[in-house]
Order: sequence, then C-alpha cells, then structure tokens
Amino acid sequence: MVALALSTAALADDAAPALVEACTAPCVAYEASAELQSDWVFAADPGFLKNDTVEPTLTIDMLLAPMEHLRLVTSVITESVADPRPGADAIFEGVGTYLAEFYATVQAHPVAIRVGKFDTIFSLASEVAPGINATDLVSDFDADERFGAEVVLGFGGLGMEHALAATAFTTDRSIFSDSLFTSRGRTSLSDGGAGNTEGLSSLSFLLDGCSGAEPIDCYMDGDFGYRLGLRHQRAGAPAGEDEEEGSTEGDEVAYLAAATAGLEFDEMTFRLLGEAAYLRHFDGGQDDAVVLTGSAAIEVEPLTYVATYTRQFNLVSTEGRTLKSTWQILRSSTSPTIVNDPVGRRGNLPPPIRSRATPMKVPPTLSASERLSIWVDVWNPAHRKVWACSTTRR
Repeated sequence: MVALALSTAALADDAAPALVEACTAPCVAYEASAELQSDWVFAADPGFLKNDTVEPTLTIDMLLAPMEHLRLVTSVITESVADPRPGADAIFEGVGTYLAEFYATVQAHPVAIRVGKFDTIFSLASEVAPGINATDLVSDFDADERFGAEVVLGFGGLGMEHALAATAFTTDRSIFSDSLFTSRGRTSLSDGGAGNTEGLSSLSFLLDGCSGAEPIDCYMDGDFGYRLGLRHQRAGAPAGEDEEEGSTEGDEVAYLAAATAGLEFDEMTFRLLGEAAYLRHFDGGQDDAVVLTGSAAIEVEPLTYVATYTRQFNLVSTEGRTLKSTWQILRSSTSPTIVNDPVGRRGNLPPPIRSRATPMKVPPTLSASERLSIWVDVWNPAHRKVWACSTTRR
C-alpha cells in the first residue's frame, strides 16, 4: 500500500496520504484547507476577561513525486503565532507563516524511510480523534516540528496488519523554526525543553496493529486496532522558573498504550478510542504527567456525533526544590464555535490572566494537579459545517 511510505497512522490528520494515493509518479499534487475560528468568552468573572478572538488557519500541503518510490512533502501553515493580550479582543492579530514540515520518503516494500523536518509519531488520539478541539490536551505531549529520520516496517501476523516505527530526532532550531510576517522567535538551545539538544539525541519506538484494515486507516475502517509506544527525549537546558530555581532537568521517558474499535449496527457506525500515557519528567522537567483520553463517535449519515474526554494529572515532586506558592485567575469558557474544517488540529488552552508567586521551602512530597477537557462535536461532512461545545478546567 503506497500510503505506508508515510509511516502508518502518523499522518492520518494530514493531507499527504490522500495526495499520495491520487498521485502517480512522476507528478505534483497539492491541497489547501482554510479554517476560521472565533473563541467568544461572553460570561466571565471578573468581567474584564470577556473577549472575542478570531483566528484564521490556512494550510497548504504539497507533494512532488519524481519517481515511483520517492516522495517530497511540504506543509506550510499560516495562523496566529502570538498569544493575544488577556481580556482583549483580537481579530487576525499575530498571524505568521511557517514551514511546519519538509521531508522526503523512500519506500522499498515493506520498509519505508522518512528524513527531514516532520511531526513525529506518538499519541494516537492526537492523530485520529475527530472534532474541533478534541486533541487539545493530548497534543501537548506530541513532539512536533522535529528534524530527524524515521524507519517503518510493515508486516502481518495473528490475523492483523502491523507496523513498527523507529525514529531518531531533535528539535528544529534552524531558520524554519521562526515565522514570516509575525515572528514567533527562532528556537535555540537556551530555550530548553525535552529533545532540544545537540544531535539526534531523542528516540521513539511504536508498534501499531489493526484487524480489518491497514494501520493507517484503522480508526475509520478497522474492526480493532492498538498502539504501544516508548519515547525518550534528552533534557535540554533549564529555562524559565527551573533556571531561576536552579532545578536539574531530567530526560523525558514516555510510555503509551491506545486502542480503537469500530462497530456497525444497521445504518449506524460506532467508533471508540481509548488512550493512556505516562510521561516521566514531562517536557524535560522534574514533574511527571498522566494523560487519559476516551472518545466515542456515532455516525448516522449525514451527521457524526462525537464526545471526547481528556484528563491530565500532573504529579509534582517537591523533593530538593524551592517551590512558589502561586495563585492565578484562568480563562474558562463554554461556547459554540463554527469553523470551515471538520478536522480541527489545534486549540490553545487559555493562559493565566493574573498571578502572584511567593517562594517557600517545602518538604519532599508528591502532589497532583489536574487539567480536564470535554468536547462535544456535531458535523455534516457533506456541507463541512461544524457545531462544537467545549469546556476546559485546570
């Protein structure tokens, strides 16, 4: 299957697989999608937090196939790259254009190799969960915009199709990490974070499997699918509060298990997804995180009804640290949103509005904080109109 050259389900939310299937070498193909999202906070306490933010997203995917087994893929995104001021209306503010992906794939069946700048494979929920903002929390631990190399091996066994992927990568610190028009800033080693180190110092291994379809199509067409993942990202330099406190960064080690199922009853199709991830030294810091996601979709032509629940537990270790006692006011909203694209890829959690911190010594202990998101979406694929209701809490 030609789409295997794009590494199992890793690009399920991109246009590239569709372009590959429609392109017979030698050929050139492209696809453009536009999204306009309005986040309207119409009720807030205190009242100055009321605001309306209108943000566009334009994505252009391009593919060049000079020969049968070679593909060059590029993805350029134009969107808001700067956070708006809290409580202020923002319409098309901070819009920048950047190169999200640029890579080459070579396939020698059943092996496929990808080299360049790309979004690495890890969370299955962030790739296939349908809905406008269903991937909001789970996308936080994705390792996107990385330079590296990836090898995928497809094979069959136990009545299923499987794909084993191995990736070596590092954070993009080239000029392509910045953006045009509105600068988002070029990434440097001093920015810290997991994987932001010299050389290809980070690794990930994933095993996908599916019954009834290829792994890349398992969520939509398969009867049952699974993903098991392991990722190691070397810690970067301390930054922000960790640098001020003199904290020691830790290498991030992430474990993931996910499963999907598809059931058909008369004229209805049910799709289920569950995922659990544990991240040791989340994003190269001292704290750990557990992220749980569940999604259920009911397709009754021509509409699809989707409910997604995600909860993130942050396990905060205070051993050997000077913590800060912090209070803050967070923006929270429940509002309908109309967009032009039924597959929302991104959504930003509201930033703190006001905060005050007081340093204090604390004994070694373990505490937990939570982040919760619940998304309900309804869309009509034929007319590409979406209604969504969302709630977030930290």
